[in-house]
Amino acid sequence: MPLLLAASVPAGEVDRWRLPTRTEAATLVYLAALMTVVAFLAWFVGLRRLGVERAGMICGVMPIATLLTAAAQAGEPPRLDQSAGVLVVTVGLALGLTRRPDRPRHAQLALSAAPEEPPAPADHDRPGPPPTPRPTPRPTPLPRRRPMTGDAVTTGTDLAVTKR
Repeated sequence: MPLLLAASVPAGEVDRWRLPTRTEAATLVYLAALMTVVAFLAWFVGLRRLGVERAGMICGVMPIATLLTAAAQAGEPPRLDQSAGVLVVTVGLALGLTRRPDRPRHAQLALSAAPEEPPAPADHDRPGPPPTPRPTPRPTPLPRRRPMTGDAVTTGTDLAVTKR
């Protein structure tokens, strides 16, 4: 809405500005609160619970919802070609949501193309003396300096300034 207000200035529509009626205000609140905030929250909660693959398939519900909404607003049943298109989408959704592959196809191809190698021997299976552990380096302490005039010095909970 702010963009529409900004665009109305160069279009010369400023003189037509008015406050929305109660119905228009309720519609704006509905669109802002439910259709934006609640829809985004529902999408991201669903994404976390369903996973990317299944949540992405839910986008296929939009043609079905659009057809039903348009039919309700027009007050007449949808045309045959519209119903056939939504039927194809519905079948695709049903197949995609019920079929769960073990692993992605590209992972199966990569695994089948990779030659099998024998596992590398563990450190304790190798001949010879065991490896010596490396010493952990200690941090180098910073050199101490004597406080100079005007430096703040803390002694316990007191804060003192040295003067010379």
